[in-house]
Amino acid sequence: MDIFNYDQLTGEYLSTTVADLDPLDSLPLIPAHATDVTVITPTAGSVAIFNGTVWGEIEDHRGATVYDTTDKEESTITDLGAIPVDKTEIVPDEYTTWDGSAWIVDLPTAKTSEQAKVDGLAEQQRQTFITNGSGQSMTYQQKATEADAYITAGSPVDLTPYPFIQAEVNATGNTATVAANDILAAQSAWIVKGADIEELRIKAKIDLDAAADMAAITAIMTAYEAAIVLV
Repeated sequence: MDIFNYDQLTGEYLSTTVADLDPLDSLPLIPAHATDVTVITPTAGSVAIFNGTVWGEIEDHRGATVYDTTDKEESTITDLGAIPVDKTEIVPDEYTTWDGSAWIVDLPTAKTSEQAKVDGLAEQQRQTFITNGSGQSMTYQQKATEADAYITAGSPVDLTPYPFIQAEVNATGNTATVAANDILAAQSAWIVKGADIEELRIKAKIDLDAAADMAAITAIMTAYEAAIVLV
């Protein structure tokens, strides 16, 4: 006689075996966690379970990857039963929130976040031309101001009013006039690069403001990221 074995905790059908016979009366022996009630064939996506009297079925999502509908945390289903109400198998995208049946794009948040990235990438590109830090930026500005004043004054011998020009002379060994002209040339080159970066930054933020969906936002950011590194 066939007997049907099930898990002692969940009741899940495990296997079908042939019952041993009792040596005293030759009747089939049914061990614990087994039954002679014929197991059912469950529907797809479910498994058969025994409740102690009859067989039924229960959903089986074990091994499925799911996402928390609040924080999007990824996890794996390990227990029998329906997917918990606060989980979904639908993969969330960035800037989405769960509305009870689907992930909905939060477009304002997406725009704000991506515009912050635009600013960050612009600053990152600026730092490829100048040393990072507000103090260093002020130094560059003062050097350019002094260099312009020095040339305008006719390149005087006394560098006392021009400490940054003096520092450049001491460090490089160049004449004060060469040092001042080098500073002004570097400033001119930076102004061109800085303007190019600023144009790309402003346009990207304007385009993001006008974006109608995430596809548009993605396209804008892809184009911006490719362009900004070429400045």
